[in-house]
Amino acid sequence: MEVKKVLFQDCDLNDLFFQSLRDDYLEFDKWFKKKIINNEEAYIIKNIDSIEGFLYLKKENEGISLKNQVLPAKERIKIGTLKTTETIQGRKYGEGFLGFALWEWATSNAEEIYITTFPKQESLINLLEGYGFTKYGEFPNHELLYIKNKNNLDYTDVKKSFPYISTNATGRILLLEVEYHDTLFPYSTLKGIDSEPRNIDIKNGLSKKYISNNLNYKNLRCGDFLIVYRKKGVSEAGKAGFKSAVTGIASVVNVRVVNKIQEDFETFKENLKNKVALNDDELFEKYSQKNILILDVVYNYYFGSGHNINYNTLKENGLWSNSYPANRVYDMEELKKIIQLGGNYVQNIIVN
Repeated sequence: MEVKKVLFQDCDLNDLFFQSLRDDYLEFDKWFKKKIINNEEAYIIKNIDSIEGFLYLKKENEGISLKNQVLPAKERIKIGTLKTTETIQGRKYGEGFLGFALWEWATSNAEEIYITTFPKQESLINLLEGYGFTKYGEFPNHELLYIKNKNNLDYTDVKKSFPYISTNATGRILLLEVEYHDTLFPYSTLKGIDSEPRNIDIKNGLSKKYISNNLNYKNLRCGDFLIVYRKKGVSEAGKAGFKSAVTGIASVVNVRVVNKIQEDFETFKENLKNKVALNDDELFEKYSQKNILILDVVYNYYFGSGHNINYNTLKENGLWSNSYPANRVYDMEELKKIIQLGGNYVQNIIVN
């Protein structure tokens, strides 16, 4: 299952998925049919038979009337609906959905993004607070209002500032083989190439773990950026200079050096369960190597097909080290240049 953007008219209103929304909101069917008439879109997660997740976003420019105050009108993105079934809870789809909402917000002119929810939705509230939403107040019906503002981001916490990164950050390039890249960063697709993600939960969310033996990454600190680089696959046609490319940006949450005296393989495996793009045999192979670093990262931004920056372009613009590339430290101006070379917008990831 994957997240897809579809028209409301392509969703079956009689799907059992919508029953709980219908129970909470008496005019849900009327609202849904209006969205069909207006030709509006939503993000869904669907298996063969039914919908498992639904995300609807709305652009607004109006005041918000709370129990004790009225927030003035301004451009906002409203997360109108964010729901997943119990079947897929715990598989990172909710975090992935929130990522799509925040990515769409970042590409808009809206200063704020907000959502309303009832206090009983504890898991959703924990997710929202973890990604920088702040409770602003309560509505007369006891729903809570949570808002995130582009001009009030907490850069001391990578998730709370997501998808934006600090202008004070530096970074390195993260070199990835096809199968690991496509699983960890599934939306970082390349034009003319079919991605090869493994069907595991780690691909669904924003937070990832990557195991490396490169001690250069040991110097990374919380808030530093990683330039995600997909190496050309062995079976893929074309020259590596054109097919190997930068496809996105991640941020470092933490880097941990594994001490095998204190952490045997079973503990190592348990600590990484469902958090890496490796099977047990590959985990053991990594564990058997001399240096083991675990990079805890967040998937901030993907360039998308046709907007990636290949090896040749990096080299021609002085953005590729002639020595081992991961040795190089990139500054903010170099990151901005990489973003712009792909026809991407700096303001979608860096707030000036």
